[in-house]
Amino acid sequence: MAKPINVEAQRVCKILDDLVEKLEVTSHLTSELFTNIIAQDLSLDQLFSYELKNQLQYHAQLERSFKENNLTIDHKIMPDDDQQMTDEYRATSKKLQKSTSKLIRLILKDKEENLHNLRRLDDHRSTDMADFLNYVTKMRDLWRIKLSTSLEEQNGKDQVVEELTTKNKNLRKRLKEKQTAFANFQQKTDERREQLENERSKLTTERSSEAMKKEKERERIQENKKQHDKKMKELKEKRDQLQNIYTTELANLTKKEDPENEEKLRKDFDRAENNCRDSILNYDKDMEKNHESLNNLKEQYSKVQEELALVENLYRGKLEEKRRKEEEIMKKQKLEQERDQQIGMLDKAAEWIQAHYRGLITRRAYNKKGKKGRKGKKKG
Repeated sequence: MAKPINVEAQRVCKILDDLVEKLEVTSHLTSELFTNIIAQDLSLDQLFSYELKNQLQYHAQLERSFKENNLTIDHKIMPDDDQQMTDEYRATSKKLQKSTSKLIRLILKDKEENLHNLRRLDDHRSTDMADFLNYVTKMRDLWRIKLSTSLEEQNGKDQVVEELTTKNKNLRKRLKEKQTAFANFQQKTDERREQLENERSKLTTERSSEAMKKEKERERIQENKKQHDKKMKELKEKRDQLQNIYTTELANLTKKEDPENEEKLRKDFDRAENNCRDSILNYDKDMEKNHESLNNLKEQYSKVQEELALVENLYRGKLEEKRRKEEEIMKKQKLEQERDQQIGMLDKAAEWIQAHYRGLITRRAYNKKGKKGRKGKKKG
């Protein structure tokens, strides 16, 4: 990676590097470590220098006092202007700040060895601090890239960023339009689905009604058939009876040689036979009409079944399309939430670094001003 382009940029990079180092050391200084030091469960003489060992023990005592006196009931730090905050508690808070700075400075004298020994004592690092260290490291790398870039490159990158921002706005606008179109489509789909539901319910009702009508018609045809069979049986019995009478009378007339009675009986027989033939023809005609009606009902029923199958297939297709659209929307929302969360964390880290840097510049300016004032007094 190229060096920063000016002295001021190199100072900023140095501040960021020091900040990352201090945060890395701070992430190993956990409450469990100092609790074990107070309980004298750890042997510090073989691991650290005399000064660092004493500072660890002193810091452990201060942290225990801070936890006992400077925290509220819900384990939050008590403000300095709180009514319950005494001068002793405020002094403990200031001593803890100074001790932390000194402890970090002593550890950084031999960073690798001291961190290795701290990990041997307690390998539990603060998860929140580790995450924050990760974001600050990424922010430092971004700042280093930015500070190592020339003005022409920076202008080119700014132009690219501006173009990408414009594209992003356009894409957001298109996304909003797509979402609006999708909402309208979803509304129309819901309306269409409701309409199809109503049509399906209507077709189901009609199918049930047609089935009931068909069943009634079938029962009526069967009843007519039974009546017709009964009537045919009666006619056949009557014909047989007349035939027997005719045969008997004919025999008697033959014996008696009575031509008038014979003619009368022959006419009665012909009349009965004609009635029987007419009844059979009427029956055949009725059966043809009933078969035609039955075939019409079957055709109507088949059409209703086909229409209902089409409606059900369309309904299932709409449901599957709706499920797929909802899955796509959920995936997009999840990606946007993750992106917004990362951007928010980077923004917070950037604000923190900027505030730290402004504070450092202010302190340097104040120290320079103080030194100039003391020099002026000495000359006087």
